[in-house]
Amino acid sequence: MAAPPKVGKPQPPRDGTPQAQPKKPAGKPARIDPKWSIMDRIGLGLSWAAGLSLCLVAATIVGYMAWKGLQYVTLDMITQSPEASIDQSS
Repeated sequence: MAAPPKVGKPQPPRDGTPQAQPKKPAGKPARIDPKWSIMDRIGLGLSWAAGLSLCLVAATIVGYMAWKGLQYVTLDMITQSPEASIDQSS
């Protein structure tokens, strides 16, 4: 009794001879629409606005902290060694 034929993808011949490529079915190719829908555009715009807003908030916080911190920086603090106090004795 012979084995039933295999169903599925055809296998290339084992002797190394080239095999013809299967042809694609005739008809229209799949259509890819390059245009975005209005909801996609609104979503993209809102995402950009939210991202830029968060960057602006972060930059404002960093700027505020730098402004307040630089008020306490003096030239003596940078050029001189700190003096020991009661808490820093060793």
